[in-house]
Amino acid sequence: PVLSLAIAANGNVFSGSGDCTVRMWSGFDGTHLRTLVGHTEKVNALAASRDKVYSGSHDTTIRVWSAT
Repeated sequence: PVLSLAIAANGNVFSGSGDCTVRMWSGFDGTHLRTLVGHTEKVNALAASRDKVYSGSHDTTIRVWSAT
């Protein structure tokens, strides 16, 4: 399931999931752009800045990703 959402300044939408991934979606047409892998437990928090997305997970880590 989707557990968290964030919208970047460029319009891309990010979803954090129970499958340990962050997914990037086009905010314009909903197309899946990429899947970001790195957490080992569910991703329950996301925040976006101008060009970065930050994800927090039950694995007690915060990861920083490019929003583009």
